[in-house]
Amino acid sequence: MVSREKYLKEKKKGFRTIENPDIGEYEKKIKRHRMKNILIIIGVIAVVFIIVGINILKEKTKVYGDYDIESTLADANAVNNNFFKYKNGIIEVSRDGISYIEGKQTIWNYAYEIKNPIYAVCDNYIAVGDTLGTKVYIFNESGYKSETDVYGTPTDIAVTNTGCIIVCIEENTTNYIYMYSQDTQIYKIKTDISGGGYPLAMASSKDGQKLVVSYLYIDGEKMMTKVVFYNFSGVGQNESERAVGAWHYEDTIIPKVQFTDNDTVVLLGDNMISVYDYRQIPENHYEVNIEHEIKKAFIENGYIGIVYNLTDSNNSHELCVYSTSKQKPVLKYAYNEDYTEYMVAEDYIMMYNTSACRMINFNGSVKFDYTFKNIINRLVKTDSHNQFYLIADGSIRKIRLK
Repeated sequence: MVSREKYLKEKKKGFRTIENPDIGEYEKKIKRHRMKNILIIIGVIAVVFIIVGINILKEKTKVYGDYDIESTLADANAVNNNFFKYKNGIIEVSRDGISYIEGKQTIWNYAYEIKNPIYAVCDNYIAVGDTLGTKVYIFNESGYKSETDVYGTPTDIAVTNTGCIIVCIEENTTNYIYMYSQDTQIYKIKTDISGGGYPLAMASSKDGQKLVVSYLYIDGEKMMTKVVFYNFSGVGQNESERAVGAWHYEDTIIPKVQFTDNDTVVLLGDNMISVYDYRQIPENHYEVNIEHEIKKAFIENGYIGIVYNLTDSNNSHELCVYSTSKQKPVLKYAYNEDYTEYMVAEDYIMMYNTSACRMINFNGSVKFDYTFKNIINRLVKTDSHNQFYLIADGSIRKIRLK
């Protein structure tokens, strides 16, 4: 048997003691190892980004030629009704009532009698009024919330993200703009054609603190348009009627004004577009004069689209799209077909009529061009990629491009 002393002596022979180790060199090796690992991680991330970028580029340049029907949601009297996307489903507004449809289920509905419905949407809230009645109904994701009796028949309505409504009322030669929180009147603006003017259009910020109204008025023998910016926060408390700014336009009618976010306003005239920054006091961001007669116009998702006829081209129409952030057009596209509806969806423009649909990427390439066998009434974009609600043949179908 080997003694303990001899065992320990032999064991020590297998070890080597390093005198005065080079600590600096040791730390350099550790740093090189760490750097190698970092470079590997960066390389993997770069490869992932490249793959994702390639897939995005392929998707943007992919051309679709048909669609699949994924599901049939519900019956719809699509000819006379209005449809728009809401939350994870679709809202149907008719003369007889309103319904919220999600998947194959009707989440809620509410019956009323309206002769000529008008509606407005802001985040969770939906307001439905009647240009031939005196009630405005308020709904949210749970369904019916309240209704308000207004002092006359509304010509225009808006709703805020808290459920307050703004109503424009016409009474003989006088017009009123009211803001209500349920049945409580918050403010009133009074105008007439010879004084402040006849209101052509109005728009409210999401929070209801800012209101923009386009007025038509008479200046001597001239018809003029005046756009007034109201601020109901502390910024406008010392101003007459809370008006913090006004712009006058000669030889221009402005039938549409719209907030694209809480601080940006677009004025859409018959011969111009104008974009304003409106955080507290309005400032003009840019203005573009349109030399052609405007046939169709739309404002959606931070873009402004103008359609006009061409007379000196092989094509009969041109679509010109602007971003609210810059004055130069982001898209010009000439074509011959007569489309009636236009929509900005993701990174492309959709144009359609009762029998055909075309989708154009912002680089001018065609994404989808299709002629339907039956008459279509409406196409509504969902949140899912290349998925739409197709309202046709008395039903609502969910389709996806392929």
